[in-house]
This record gives sequence, C-alpha cells and structure tokens, in this order.
Amino acid sequence: MRAVLAMTAVAVFGCSSGPVAIVEPAPTASPVTSGAYPDGPYGIAEGATVPPTFKWQGLGPGGTPQTYTSADFFDIDGSKGINAVVFDSSGQWCGACQQEAMELEGIITNNWGPNGVAVITLMIEDNNYKPTTDIGVANSWMTMYHLKNVPVAVDPGFEFAIYTGGSVGLPYNVLVNPRNMQVVKSPYFPGAGGHDADMDALLAANQAQ
Repeated sequence: MRAVLAMTAVAVFGCSSGPVAIVEPAPTASPVTSGAYPDGPYGIAEGATVPPTFKWQGLGPGGTPQTYTSADFFDIDGSKGINAVVFDSSGQWCGACQQEAMELEGIITNNWGPNGVAVITLMIEDNNYKPTTDIGVANSWMTMYHLKNVPVAVDPGFEFAIYTGGSVGLPYNVLVNPRNMQVVKSPYFPGAGGHDADMDALLAANQAQ
C-alpha cells in the first residue's frame, strides 16, 4: 500500500545487484545540450513544464556531495544520454518508499540505465515526519538501500510532492520528458521491472530521434 501524507508544508527505489558499473545517465550541468530551457507554463501537473529553478543539496552516485537543479536533467538533443527522467519524492519513514528503494538498482541495471532513464530520489521527510535539510538522511537512504546509480537529495520544499487535493501518497513519482521538460505522468507508477506504457512510449519516441 502507498503511504498517505497529510499536507503540512509540502512532504527512489534500489536493491544492490552486485558489483556493476554505473549505468544511469549523469544528470549534470555540463554544457553539452544546446538550446535554451523551455518556456512555461511551469508546474508539475501533466503537460506542464518543470520549473528550471528547483534546487537540491544531495549526494551523487558514490556519495559525493553535489547540488542538483531541475535544469540539470534538460537534454534537448539527447547528447547527455537522457531519454526519460523520474523525480521520486520519498519519506524516510515511509514503508512503501523503502520497498521501492529495494527494487530500484535492479530496475536501473536491467532496464532503465541502458535505456537512458535518469532517476533522482528527493527525501522530503525524516523518520520523525518532519521536512528535512539534513544530508545525513540522504546518506542513510543511499547506504541502507545500496544505491550506486541513484542521486539522493533532500527536498524540504516538497517541489515534486505538492498535491492540490490536500494530501499526497508516497512515494510520489513524476515522469518527465528531458527533451522539453514536460511532465508526462504525475503521479507515475513504474511497472514491473520498469516496463509500463508511459515509460516505454517515452523511451521509444526519444530513442528514435
């Protein structure tokens, strides 16, 4: 069952599959992508463009401290190797988030990584149900679930977990097209092994370009 969090302010998957090379495309700010960031309307609803101003402190694959922005995932021409983006909001206390975390590395190794799916986990609350700015929460999550490919950051502003109905189910995933940063599905529910109609269609379209 998906945990439900009542809105107060606003509130990534992984199982180690052995020593494998990092295969998730790097969500870096490297200037290899040409073109300006897309115009709005900005938002996280389906069809909206993700604002370029979202910013998080966290840890890159391997545990290196790093600052991430939503614009880092913009890949207009595919030169970063990113064909889809999953922004995953999770709570440290959330059992469903923990279960998802135990599956993510296998999904990335066997499907998403080779197909150019970038994933970032955004920890919005700690074990005390409080919004967190503590990088230690990100480090604990990365360590506990052996996340080798997945950046983990803290998101006390609940950037991707705002739900107008007054509550949000966790984990809350948002699927985004990196070519134009438009939201394809919100909330997004990954299928078994990372295969589902929304993801498969997005990958097919972007890989064909």
